[in-house]
Amino acid sequence: MDGTGMISVAEAGKRLYGCSRAESYEKYRRGEIPGVRVGRRIYVPVPAIERLLHEQSEAALAALEERRAARLRHG
Repeated sequence: MDGTGMISVAEAGKRLYGCSRAESYEKYRRGEIPGVRVGRRIYVPVPAIERLLHEQSEAALAALEERRAARLRHG
């Protein structure tokens, strides 16, 4: 992803969660995938996807670090 442009909700869901088109639109309706409506179509800004991927990565790294610290505390 180059940080510019927009992609479809289905493509965003596939990239973020590996989910189907239907699941992607359900995640959009729940607010898990941000979107911009243009006429009858919904697009997802690529910077929003990059931000979500970064947040997911940070959360995963924090969880791994917490587990590592817990193992060290408990031997």
